[in-house]
Amino acid sequence: MASARVLWTCFLRSFFVGAGLNARGMQNIGLLFALWPGLSAIHATPETRSLAYRRYASHYNCHAWWTPLLIGMFLNLETAHSRGIFSAEMLDRFRNTTIHTLSALGDSVFSGSVVVFWALSAAILAVSGLLWTAIVWSVLFLVGITAFKLYGFILGWRIGLNALLHVKRWNLINRGDTIKYLNAPLLAALLFRLLEQGGLGGLWDRPGLFDSADLSTLSIAVFAACAALFWGLTLLALRLHIPRFFASFLIFIVLALAIFFVYYAPANIR
Repeated sequence: MASARVLWTCFLRSFFVGAGLNARGMQNIGLLFALWPGLSAIHATPETRSLAYRRYASHYNCHAWWTPLLIGMFLNLETAHSRGIFSAEMLDRFRNTTIHTLSALGDSVFSGSVVVFWALSAAILAVSGLLWTAIVWSVLFLVGITAFKLYGFILGWRIGLNALLHVKRWNLINRGDTIKYLNAPLLAALLFRLLEQGGLGGLWDRPGLFDSADLSTLSIAVFAACAALFWGLTLLALRLHIPRFFASFLIFIVLALAIFFVYYAPANIR
């Protein structure tokens, strides 16, 4: 049975799982490094320890925010296996299925929604002159991530497979879609702040279609247009399942054309 000290060691080591990234096993070295103290405490004989080490030396690649949950679940299942409740084959099937499922969920919800929300909101605060607010918000965000990881580790260790039922009840797919819809106007708001402050390479100092006196009205119009555009492209990507790369490419093209039009429009068009 793993002691509280061993469990804390495993949890702290989970922050370094990505440090051993390699082309063959991806994060397998870091995962085994995190699990090593727990596996050593759970299995009494050298033979069972060797088999346990070998189980987690194979390919592993999952989102970093899910890794503590998986480590807790693996330790729970290894404890059950040491008592004869689960077979080694069942452990292998569970490990492979769960890792791939949570990996896709993490990439979509965490990397594709939550992290983008933090990046956009922090950037808006920074360009608005609220640098310390952006720093405090970023620190709170990191604290929240750490708390989520700790909660996942404890949940996985205590209830094992039943932790997946909790994850299912969180309804992360729909919550991630909601955050993506929020990110669309945030992206437009960031562009709005950059245009308002002339942050795009002195855009408003060049002779163009608009005078600086029209900056406020133009910025509001740009914000509304970009918010509608980004929200519409997000809707297309989520509901019509068009590739995200294609939606991002459309955003890039529209922004490039808009900036080119304002930046290089000849003065005689006014």
